[in-house]
Parts: sequence; structure tokens; C-alpha cells
Amino acid sequence: MKTKMTVNGVSVCPTGEERHEYFTLTLSPRRKKRLCQYDYRHTDGELFSCVAPWNLYSDPPIITRF
Repeated sequence: MKTKMTVNGVSVCPTGEERHEYFTLTLSPRRKKRLCQYDYRHTDGELFSCVAPWNLYSDPPIITRF
């Protein structure tokens, strides 16, 4: 999948920033899921990334950090 947040499959999120992007996953002509990809790169360079279902009533989706 080609996204704006990756180049050749590698995240381009700068250190200390967070980004999110929405995309639609088509499972069949009738079934589609709207998802959100969230990336955060810590100041030490470690990348936290997740994909969560997107709901019209929570923009951006609620993501719990532990």
C-alpha cells in the first residue's frame, strides 16, 4: 500500500513529531473499512506506529498509550 507517510515502506515521520493518515480498506464490493494509521517518532528515534478503525464520531481515533 502506498501512503503519504512512507517512502519504500519506511516511515518518514521526523523525530519528535506525530502524524496520522486515513485510508479505506476494501474487503469486497459491499464491505469497506475506514482506518487511520498513526505514527510517532520519539526524540531518541524509536518509532511507535499503529492502525486503528476510524469512527465518524471520533476524529482522530482514540489511541491509548501504555
